[in-house]
Amino acid sequence: MIPSLDSWNVSNYVLLCSWTGIQCDGMNRSVVALDVSNSNISGTLSPAITELRSLVMGELAWEFSQLKELQVLDVYNNNLNGTLPLGVTHLAKLKYLDFGGNYFHGTIPPSYGSMQQLNYLSLKGNDLRGLIPGELGNLTSLEQLYLGYYNDFDGGIPPEFGKLTNLVHIDLANCSLSGPIPPELGGLSKLDTLFLQTNELTGPIPPELGNLSSIKSLDLSNNALTGDIPLEFSGLRRLILLNLFLNKLHGEIPYFIAELPELQVLKLWHNNFTGAIPAKLGENGRLIELDLSSNKLTGLVPKSLCLGRKLQILILRINFLFGPLPDDLGHCDTLWRVRLGQNYLTGSIPSGFLYLPELSLMELQNNYLSGQILMLSGNRFTGEIPSQIGNPQLCGSYLNPCNYSSTSPLQFHDQNSSRSQVPGKFKLLFALGLLACSLVFAVLAIIKTRKIRRNSNSWKLTAFQKLEFGCEEILECVKENNIIGRGGAGIVYRGLMPNGEPVAVKKLLGITRGSSHDNGFICRSMKTRAGKDELLANPDCNSRLHYYAIIWMRSSRRRRRRGCVAQNGSVQVAFRMSPKTAQIRLVSSHPEVYEPCDDSFALVDALLADRTNILAHRPRLCLEVGCGSGYVIASLALMLGQELPGVYYFATDINPHALRVTRETLDAHAVDAELMCMDIASGLEKRLAGRVDVMVVNPPYVPTPDYEVGSEGIASAWAGGENGRSVIDRILPVADRLLSDKGWLYMVTLTTNDPSQICLLMRKKGYASRIVVQRSTEEESLHIIKFWRDSDIQLDTKENVTTNKSVPARAMDSLVSQFPQLSFWKGTNSNCL
Repeated sequence: MIPSLDSWNVSNYVLLCSWTGIQCDGMNRSVVALDVSNSNISGTLSPAITELRSLVMGELAWEFSQLKELQVLDVYNNNLNGTLPLGVTHLAKLKYLDFGGNYFHGTIPPSYGSMQQLNYLSLKGNDLRGLIPGELGNLTSLEQLYLGYYNDFDGGIPPEFGKLTNLVHIDLANCSLSGPIPPELGGLSKLDTLFLQTNELTGPIPPELGNLSSIKSLDLSNNALTGDIPLEFSGLRRLILLNLFLNKLHGEIPYFIAELPELQVLKLWHNNFTGAIPAKLGENGRLIELDLSSNKLTGLVPKSLCLGRKLQILILRINFLFGPLPDDLGHCDTLWRVRLGQNYLTGSIPSGFLYLPELSLMELQNNYLSGQILMLSGNRFTGEIPSQIGNPQLCGSYLNPCNYSSTSPLQFHDQNSSRSQVPGKFKLLFALGLLACSLVFAVLAIIKTRKIRRNSNSWKLTAFQKLEFGCEEILECVKENNIIGRGGAGIVYRGLMPNGEPVAVKKLLGITRGSSHDNGFICRSMKTRAGKDELLANPDCNSRLHYYAIIWMRSSRRRRRRGCVAQNGSVQVAFRMSPKTAQIRLVSSHPEVYEPCDDSFALVDALLADRTNILAHRPRLCLEVGCGSGYVIASLALMLGQELPGVYYFATDINPHALRVTRETLDAHAVDAELMCMDIASGLEKRLAGRVDVMVVNPPYVPTPDYEVGSEGIASAWAGGENGRSVIDRILPVADRLLSDKGWLYMVTLTTNDPSQICLLMRKKGYASRIVVQRSTEEESLHIIKFWRDSDIQLDTKENVTTNKSVPARAMDSLVSQFPQLSFWKGTNSNCL
């Protein structure tokens, strides 16, 4: 009997879950299964079916035995699960099989090795385990083989793969392979691509790989390979890309590497290579990217690196290179990333090198380079020249005026190189004048100090920024039983703020207005490019204390600042310490990219405040949606990097300019993340579904007309539509699909976004929530909310739906209690439901 679809009536959509062939979840909110088998229907399938986000595809249980003529089976990037189907092994004419990008689990059936007619096999991006069966070596017609990415295999690469003599492309990257690389792979004479990166391979590189006469791309990076580069690699005359970085290789870089005629990309960073860089490197005229950083290389920088005028990336940092930079680099107009810091380079900077048209990053720090000063006029730089420039002979400011001579306008004269021509009587008069000025200054200082002491009767309050506590709370800390340290600069007290955050308060003694000396004070404040005051901490600073309050003991008249009044001294409140976050001065910028602001700083503060929990959480995959300048994802990578080196970082943004800026920010901080241009996470929902352990979002939350949502350029960073919720409401279900069972979501919200309702929406999905940071600025009140799955809430939600009850009042009260300054919410409980 053919099932009837008469119940499929739009006018009866309220009872959709009772339609024939439709199965909903336990709450009757989402369609999870659709069965129209044997319904004798025809026509096309509406694209609207892709909107059924909760649809579970189930296993691929087809009657393959009836598909005798099938030659291509491609189900890539769906939600198929279960074990790999065995029925496909009976398809005698099947040549193309792609089961990649799904959720198949279990092991690869050995019987898959019987499909000898296959020329394409892809099982990548699943949840496969166990050993890779050696029987796959029987697929002698195979030309392309993909088994990597998110599969988690045991053991290593089967030596039987050496029998796949027709193989052109093999990709076994990032699938937990261990053991040595089988030398049998050297017999694959037709192979042009071999990807084995990001595994746990050990041992030396087999010399037999030098027989891969057709190889163009060879990537063995991010393993634990040892030994040197085999001399047999001199036969790889077609090689375009060679990646061996992040291994334990040693020895010299062979001279023949420079003689490979097609080589364009060479990345050997983070190994133990010694000796000189091959002098002829770049003479093939094709070199595009060169990264030899973090080795022990010595000698000169080759003169021919940019001979073909194609070089774009040059990274040689953290080596022992010496001598001058080649003059030819000043004419390499294609360069856009240069990192040569921490070497022993000498001589002048090549003419034009600092003004290359495509240049976006130039690092020359910690060398012995000399030459004329960098010209920075005609720009819009703000802030001070960084102290890290560190060139003692740099002149031109009022502090160090240039000493020009008639023979050499830029020559500095050594004090001992020539005798002074100034007569002795003028020297004596000059010395007496200095002595008189010093005596007058000392007398005036004594008079002023005595006057200040007589009038000392009030505190002066100055706040560097708005914080979550007031001056009264700071003053309560200054008690004898709270002392945690004493020094020449003053006394340090410990205190606890009403919000539970510990602070340290330092009382500085004997500092007068205009004084720059702090007698050993351990923390200084400075103004950054973005106009924010940050704290630069000495290693002696206690990193467990989130704030420093600096009390200056000096007299002044009674004043009010931001409504705070204190007695007998002066208080300055410094800022949250962030020793493990991105530095504003290293954050790149672009006119069409949102720069770090109060919301960015608040989000990073929230991650810092929760850092201990995140480390204990041990995330494997972190994602930022809407990365902007890269300040947040770089900060997250820095604060987790040392303790959790194996974390994968992803970041998305709809603005392509933001991705380039983020890449520059990440590079400047020596951290990495995979960057993708997309709307929210549209290209990752299947790839990362249920895998994200930490997700951070600073969404477009500013209330704007709906037509501004999704605008190009910088407007996409803030336009949030009506109530600022248009993008936020789209992000919430995406987060629900991406977060793992232990996943955490950190989201920035504005008061006008109605964060209590956001919490309730997530509660209905089974998430608990709490405010990690709450901050008010002159323009807005921000809340950084953390969400996580809670089994008790999920159970309560199901019970409430089953019994047709509303959310319990206690749940609503717990949410509202997190927003004490918005008391009107407590009077509108029904509206929040």
